[in-house]
Amino acid sequence: MTGSCVRIPGVPDLSGGFAIGMWVLPTLHLREPQGLATIGDVALELRDGRVTLGDLVLDPPLALRTWAFVSASVAADGRATLAARPQSELHGGPARRAEGTVALGAVAGELLLGHRFNGKLDAPRLFARAMDADQVEHATGELARWDFGLDIPTSRVTDVAGDLHGATLQRPMRGATGHDWDGTEVAWPHARSGYGAIHFHDDDLDDAGWEPSFSWTVPDDTPSGVYAAHLRTGDAEDFVPFTVRPRAGRPTSDVAVLLPTFSYLAYANEQLLAGGRR
Repeated sequence: MTGSCVRIPGVPDLSGGFAIGMWVLPTLHLREPQGLATIGDVALELRDGRVTLGDLVLDPPLALRTWAFVSASVAADGRATLAARPQSELHGGPARRAEGTVALGAVAGELLLGHRFNGKLDAPRLFARAMDADQVEHATGELARWDFGLDIPTSRVTDVAGDLHGATLQRPMRGATGHDWDGTEVAWPHARSGYGAIHFHDDDLDDAGWEPSFSWTVPDDTPSGVYAAHLRTGDAEDFVPFTVRPRAGRPTSDVAVLLPTFSYLAYANEQLLAGGRR
Protein backbone atom coordinates (compact mmCIF):
# COMPACT_ATOMS: atom_id res chain seq x y z
CA MET A 1 0.00 0.00 0.00
CA THR A 2 1.29 3.44 -0.89
CA GLY A 3 1.39 6.27 1.58
CA SER A 4 3.76 6.94 4.44
CA CYS A 5 3.17 6.94 8.19
CA VAL A 6 4.77 6.17 11.54
CA ARG A 7 4.01 2.98 13.47
CA ILE A 8 4.71 2.61 17.20
CA PRO A 9 3.99 -0.90 18.58
CA GLY A 10 3.68 -2.03 22.18
CA VAL A 11 1.66 0.85 23.61
CA PRO A 12 0.16 -0.19 26.98
CA ASP A 13 -3.55 -0.30 27.77
CA LEU A 14 -4.87 3.28 27.89
CA SER A 15 -8.50 2.43 28.68
CA GLY A 16 -8.09 4.42 31.93
CA GLY A 17 -7.82 7.58 29.86
CA PHE A 18 -5.33 9.23 27.55
CA ALA A 19 -4.52 12.45 25.75
CA ILE A 20 -2.57 13.10 22.57
CA GLY A 21 -1.45 16.28 20.85
CA MET A 22 0.70 17.35 17.92
CA TRP A 23 1.33 20.20 15.52
CA VAL A 24 -0.46 19.64 12.20
CA LEU A 25 0.03 21.31 8.81
CA PRO A 26 -2.29 19.85 6.14
CA THR A 27 -1.37 20.20 2.47
CA LEU A 28 -4.42 18.54 0.89
CA HIS A 29 -8.05 18.35 1.99
CA LEU A 30 -9.94 15.20 0.97
CA ARG A 31 -13.47 13.95 1.61
CA GLU A 32 -12.21 10.55 2.71
CA PRO A 33 -10.54 10.43 6.12
CA GLN A 34 -6.86 11.18 6.55
CA GLY A 35 -5.38 9.75 9.71
CA LEU A 36 -3.56 12.10 12.04
CA ALA A 37 -3.16 9.57 14.86
CA THR A 38 -4.67 6.24 15.83
CA ILE A 39 -4.43 4.81 19.33
CA GLY A 40 -5.90 1.32 19.33
CA ASP A 41 -9.43 1.77 17.94
CA VAL A 42 -9.52 5.52 18.55
CA ALA A 43 -8.83 7.52 15.38
CA LEU A 44 -8.03 11.22 15.23
CA GLU A 45 -8.71 12.15 11.62
CA LEU A 46 -9.02 14.94 9.10
CA ARG A 47 -12.16 14.93 6.90
CA ASP A 48 -12.70 17.74 4.42
CA GLY A 49 -10.15 19.65 6.44
CA ARG A 50 -12.09 19.22 9.69
CA VAL A 51 -10.52 17.49 12.68
CA THR A 52 -12.67 14.57 13.85
CA LEU A 53 -12.65 12.10 16.72
CA GLY A 54 -15.52 9.64 16.46
CA ASP A 55 -18.69 11.75 16.26
CA LEU A 56 -16.87 14.94 17.24
CA VAL A 57 -16.21 17.28 14.30
CA LEU A 58 -14.45 20.62 14.67
CA ASP A 59 -15.27 23.70 12.64
CA PRO A 60 -13.87 25.56 10.84
CA PRO A 61 -11.58 23.37 8.69
CA LEU A 62 -7.85 23.64 9.28
CA ALA A 63 -6.20 26.10 6.92
CA LEU A 64 -3.96 24.53 4.30
CA ARG A 65 -0.21 24.97 4.82
CA THR A 66 -0.75 26.56 8.22
CA TRP A 67 0.34 25.07 11.54
CA ALA A 68 -2.28 24.30 14.20
CA PHE A 69 -1.91 22.40 17.46
CA VAL A 70 -4.43 19.54 17.45
CA SER A 71 -5.18 17.64 20.65
CA ALA A 72 -7.65 15.05 21.90
CA SER A 73 -8.40 13.56 25.30
CA VAL A 74 -10.49 10.49 26.11
CA ALA A 75 -11.51 9.68 29.70
CA ALA A 76 -12.06 6.22 31.18
CA ASP A 77 -15.81 6.47 30.51
CA GLY A 78 -15.15 7.32 26.87
CA ARG A 79 -16.05 11.00 27.12
CA ALA A 80 -13.83 12.95 24.76
CA THR A 81 -12.50 16.47 24.27
CA LEU A 82 -11.15 17.68 20.96
CA ALA A 83 -9.33 20.92 20.20
CA ALA A 84 -7.46 22.62 17.36
CA ARG A 85 -5.72 25.77 18.51
CA PRO A 86 -6.30 28.52 17.72
CA GLN A 87 -9.56 27.43 16.08
CA SER A 88 -11.97 25.68 18.41
CA GLU A 89 -12.73 23.11 21.10
CA LEU A 90 -15.48 20.50 21.40
CA HIS A 91 -16.65 18.07 24.09
CA GLY A 92 -18.57 14.83 23.57
CA GLY A 93 -18.15 11.08 23.23
CA PRO A 94 -17.98 8.26 23.88
CA ALA A 95 -14.88 7.00 22.10
CA ARG A 96 -13.63 3.41 21.77
CA ARG A 97 -10.91 1.37 23.47
CA ALA A 98 -7.29 2.50 23.19
CA GLU A 99 -4.41 0.04 23.41
CA GLY A 100 -1.87 -1.82 21.30
CA THR A 101 -0.44 0.23 18.45
CA VAL A 102 -0.11 3.94 17.76
CA ALA A 103 -0.07 5.12 14.16
CA LEU A 104 0.82 8.67 13.18
CA GLY A 105 -0.23 9.88 9.74
CA ALA A 106 -2.61 6.96 9.14
CA VAL A 107 -5.67 5.10 10.41
CA ALA A 108 -4.76 1.69 11.82
CA GLY A 109 -6.94 -1.30 10.96
CA GLU A 110 -6.63 -4.94 11.91
CA LEU A 111 -4.42 -5.85 8.96
CA LEU A 112 -3.00 -2.62 7.55
CA LEU A 113 -2.58 1.09 7.92
CA GLY A 114 -4.78 3.11 5.58
CA HIS A 115 -6.21 6.58 4.98
CA ARG A 116 -2.77 8.16 4.82
CA PHE A 117 -2.28 11.83 5.67
CA ASN A 118 -1.06 14.54 3.29
CA GLY A 119 0.86 17.11 5.27
CA LYS A 120 3.29 17.60 8.13
CA LEU A 121 3.22 16.44 11.75
CA ASP A 122 5.52 17.80 14.42
CA ALA A 123 6.17 17.17 18.13
CA PRO A 124 3.53 14.48 18.89
CA ARG A 125 3.06 13.65 22.57
CA LEU A 126 0.97 11.01 24.34
CA PHE A 127 -0.25 10.98 27.96
CA ALA A 128 -1.60 8.05 29.94
CA ARG A 129 -4.29 10.22 31.50
CA ALA A 130 -7.19 12.35 30.37
CA MET A 131 -7.03 16.14 30.62
CA ASP A 132 -8.58 19.19 29.03
CA ALA A 133 -7.44 19.13 25.41
CA ASP A 134 -6.23 22.72 25.60
CA GLN A 135 -3.74 21.69 28.33
CA VAL A 136 -1.99 19.03 26.26
CA GLU A 137 0.50 21.33 24.52
CA HIS A 138 2.21 22.47 27.74
CA ALA A 139 1.53 19.57 30.15
CA THR A 140 4.37 17.49 31.59
CA GLY A 141 4.68 13.82 32.48
CA GLU A 142 4.15 12.32 29.04
CA LEU A 143 3.98 8.61 28.44
CA ALA A 144 5.74 9.27 25.12
CA ARG A 145 7.10 12.26 23.23
CA TRP A 146 8.43 11.57 19.75
CA ASP A 147 11.15 13.86 18.44
CA PHE A 148 11.11 13.68 14.65
CA GLY A 149 14.24 15.85 14.56
CA LEU A 150 16.34 12.88 15.72
CA ASP A 151 17.61 10.08 13.46
CA ILE A 152 16.53 12.00 10.36
CA PRO A 153 18.53 9.87 7.86
CA THR A 154 16.92 6.67 9.17
CA SER A 155 13.47 5.13 9.57
CA ARG A 156 13.76 5.20 13.37
CA VAL A 157 11.35 7.38 15.37
CA THR A 158 12.68 8.10 18.85
CA ASP A 159 10.64 8.52 22.01
CA VAL A 160 12.57 10.98 24.20
CA ALA A 161 10.22 10.56 27.19
CA GLY A 162 10.15 6.75 27.40
CA ASP A 163 10.77 3.59 25.40
CA LEU A 164 7.91 3.63 22.88
CA HIS A 165 10.13 3.93 19.83
CA GLY A 166 8.72 3.41 16.36
CA ALA A 167 9.58 3.51 12.68
CA THR A 168 8.47 5.24 9.51
CA LEU A 169 6.82 3.23 6.75
CA GLN A 170 7.11 3.97 3.01
CA ARG A 171 9.77 6.64 3.53
CA PRO A 172 8.08 9.98 4.26
CA MET A 173 10.10 13.18 3.89
CA ARG A 174 12.15 13.76 7.03
CA GLY A 175 14.06 16.88 8.01
CA ALA A 176 11.05 19.01 7.03
CA THR A 177 10.61 22.49 8.46
CA GLY A 178 8.55 22.40 11.65
CA HIS A 179 6.19 24.71 13.49
CA ASP A 180 9.15 26.49 15.12
CA TRP A 181 11.21 27.08 11.95
CA ASP A 182 12.34 30.71 11.76
CA GLY A 183 14.41 30.69 8.57
CA THR A 184 17.77 31.33 10.23
CA GLU A 185 19.14 27.99 8.97
CA VAL A 186 18.20 26.50 5.62
CA ALA A 187 19.76 23.03 6.03
CA TRP A 188 18.71 20.59 8.73
CA PRO A 189 22.19 19.05 9.26
CA HIS A 190 23.37 22.45 10.54
CA ALA A 191 20.29 23.34 12.59
CA ARG A 192 19.66 22.76 16.28
CA SER A 193 15.91 23.21 15.91
CA GLY A 194 13.22 24.02 13.36
CA TYR A 195 13.41 20.77 11.39
CA GLY A 196 11.43 18.45 13.65
CA ALA A 197 8.57 17.73 11.24
CA ILE A 198 7.85 14.77 8.98
CA HIS A 199 6.02 15.42 5.70
CA PHE A 200 3.67 12.56 4.82
CA HIS A 201 2.06 11.85 1.43
CA ASP A 202 -0.59 9.29 0.49
CA ASP A 203 1.45 8.23 -2.56
CA ASP A 204 4.83 7.74 -0.87
CA LEU A 205 6.34 4.36 -1.71
CA ASP A 206 9.58 2.77 -0.55
CA ASP A 207 8.91 -0.98 -0.78
CA ALA A 208 5.86 -2.34 -2.59
CA GLY A 209 6.35 -5.69 -0.87
CA TRP A 210 6.21 -7.69 -4.09
CA GLU A 211 7.63 -11.22 -4.20
CA PRO A 212 10.56 -11.58 -6.65
CA SER A 213 9.60 -13.10 -10.01
CA PHE A 214 13.13 -14.24 -10.80
CA SER A 215 16.72 -13.65 -9.78
CA TRP A 216 20.05 -14.02 -11.55
CA THR A 217 23.52 -14.18 -10.07
CA VAL A 218 26.06 -12.45 -12.31
CA PRO A 219 28.91 -14.88 -13.11
CA ASP A 220 32.35 -13.65 -12.12
CA ASP A 221 33.59 -13.75 -15.73
CA THR A 222 30.76 -11.59 -17.14
CA PRO A 223 32.23 -8.67 -19.12
CA SER A 224 31.22 -5.23 -17.90
CA GLY A 225 28.54 -3.56 -19.98
CA VAL A 226 24.88 -2.70 -20.32
CA TYR A 227 22.50 -5.65 -20.36
CA ALA A 228 18.73 -6.11 -20.30
CA ALA A 229 16.33 -8.60 -18.78
CA HIS A 230 13.77 -9.63 -21.40
CA LEU A 231 10.32 -9.88 -19.80
CA ARG A 232 7.29 -11.39 -21.55
CA THR A 233 3.71 -12.05 -20.47
CA GLY A 234 0.99 -12.81 -22.99
CA ASP A 235 1.40 -10.43 -25.91
CA ALA A 236 3.38 -7.87 -23.87
CA GLU A 237 7.13 -7.65 -23.51
CA ASP A 238 9.67 -5.28 -22.03
CA PHE A 239 13.43 -4.95 -21.64
CA VAL A 240 14.67 -3.86 -18.22
CA PRO A 241 18.21 -2.49 -18.50
CA PHE A 242 20.91 -3.04 -15.91
CA THR A 243 24.68 -2.63 -15.83
CA VAL A 244 27.51 -4.89 -14.84
CA ARG A 245 30.48 -2.99 -13.46
CA PRO A 246 34.08 -4.19 -13.75
CA ARG A 247 35.77 -5.31 -10.59
CA ALA A 248 37.84 -2.57 -8.96
CA GLY A 249 41.24 -2.36 -10.64
CA ARG A 250 40.34 -5.05 -13.20
CA PRO A 251 38.92 -3.40 -16.35
CA THR A 252 37.36 -5.84 -18.81
CA SER A 253 36.81 -3.44 -21.73
CA ASP A 254 38.81 -0.92 -23.72
CA VAL A 255 36.19 1.83 -23.46
CA ALA A 256 35.06 3.56 -20.24
CA VAL A 257 31.42 4.68 -20.03
CA LEU A 258 30.08 6.93 -17.28
CA LEU A 259 26.36 6.50 -16.56
CA PRO A 260 24.87 9.48 -14.67
CA THR A 261 22.71 7.57 -12.18
CA PHE A 262 21.55 10.84 -10.58
CA SER A 263 19.60 11.82 -13.71
CA TYR A 264 19.16 8.42 -15.37
CA LEU A 265 15.58 7.90 -14.16
CA ALA A 266 14.58 11.31 -15.48
CA TYR A 267 14.79 9.79 -18.97
CA ALA A 268 13.56 6.29 -18.12
CA ASN A 269 9.82 7.05 -18.21
CA GLU A 270 9.46 7.81 -21.92
CA GLN A 271 5.93 7.54 -23.28
CA LEU A 272 4.24 7.61 -26.66
CA LEU A 273 2.71 11.07 -26.88
CA ALA A 274 0.55 12.72 -29.52
CA GLY A 275 2.75 13.54 -32.48
CA GLY A 276 5.30 10.78 -31.94
CA ARG A 277 7.88 9.58 -29.44
CA ARG A 278 9.77 12.10 -27.30
